[in-house]
Amino acid sequence: GEIDFFQALSQRVAILKLNQSHLEIFKHLVLDKISKSVLQHKTSFEANTNRIYIVSGGFNELIYPVSDFLGIARNHIFANQFILDENQNVVGVNTDSFLAHSGGKARCIDSLSLGGEIIMIGDGMTDAEVKDTLPHVLFYAYTEHVKREKVLAKADKIIQDFDTIF
Repeated sequence: GEIDFFQALSQRVAILKLNQSHLEIFKHLVLDKISKSVLQHKTSFEANTNRIYIVSGGFNELIYPVSDFLGIARNHIFANQFILDENQNVVGVNTDSFLAHSGGKARCIDSLSLGGEIIMIGDGMTDAEVKDTLPHVLFYAYTEHVKREKVLAKADKIIQDFDTIF
């Protein structure tokens, strides 16, 4: 929350010096990092996939293995996408995505024109900031792995894990 999201994202991508072979390794490793409470409620995720959207500042390439595992359709995933050069090196981020920019999560959610109650669950400032633009969206601060005081201050509710949701 201290610097512009696109600037931070670009700096991180430049530092990492990734290529397609790294992404293939990470795709497999990410499945081992799924939160305990998510694993415990896998059937609940599967039963509600039509109501679940993933809106992330992360990358499709690393989110898809988890969303596929949970049965969440890829057309319900909104995240950043790496740009690869002819040698399969990551050279940047697709700047056309809402999610590559500050305030992108709120713009993305708004563009979906969802009806009914909308609950945003997240642990970061870009999740909490959705409340600033879309006050009708409830924000639940998720603290299973990290607690950030600035994020907690904006929360409508604080949840330790997904036991509270399902």
